[in-house]
Amino acid sequence: MASGDSAQAVLEPRAQLISIAQESLHTPRSVGGPDAWKRLLRDREIRLILPGVACAYEVRPTPEIRARAFRIIGGKYVIACGTAAAWIYVGGEAPLPLHAFYNTYGSRPKTKDNLRPLMRQFFAPEVSTVGGVPVTSPARTFVDLARGNGAGFNPRVCQKLLASLLAEPRYRAAIETDLRARSFRHATSLSHNELLDEFERIVVIANLAA
Repeated sequence: MASGDSAQAVLEPRAQLISIAQESLHTPRSVGGPDAWKRLLRDREIRLILPGVACAYEVRPTPEIRARAFRIIGGKYVIACGTAAAWIYVGGEAPLPLHAFYNTYGSRPKTKDNLRPLMRQFFAPEVSTVGGVPVTSPARTFVDLARGNGAGFNPRVCQKLLASLLAEPRYRAAIETDLRARSFRHATSLSHNELLDEFERIVVIANLAA
């Protein structure tokens, strides 16, 4: 093999990896294995979103990208809720394990280090779609985090996520609007007045009072 051919053979795998990284979401398998994955992370061609899921380094993760990353670890038949839903909405470091609802019609997903499946009742209006992935609405997410709805909800993590959620004007407005609506249905025993009291309490604790 000529020296030029030899140099080209070395360059082609890297060029291929960079091309792959510039596409969408990636896993070690999609980029050619663990060695290629480590190299892309080391060279800042991709950035980690969740363990084993990354996007191109120059891409800023959006709620849609985070939702799709969650789908990769959660599977097709779960709804992002609690910590997962709040993280999808507001970003930041992923508060592992992420929580997911599944219903009685589906089989229970496997519990993983980064996923905590919960069987909970929910209503259709409480579920939004983000990046094609079902995610509990901001209001339902607020209720779950504020009430610690599920085993493994770390209070400190919940408090931080609630503060981040309420710090976003659009989410805060959506939460308050839904909580005040008599049509808002939720799978807790709290009345609307109790929910509003909880909302105000969290706002004060998070030092977000207007």
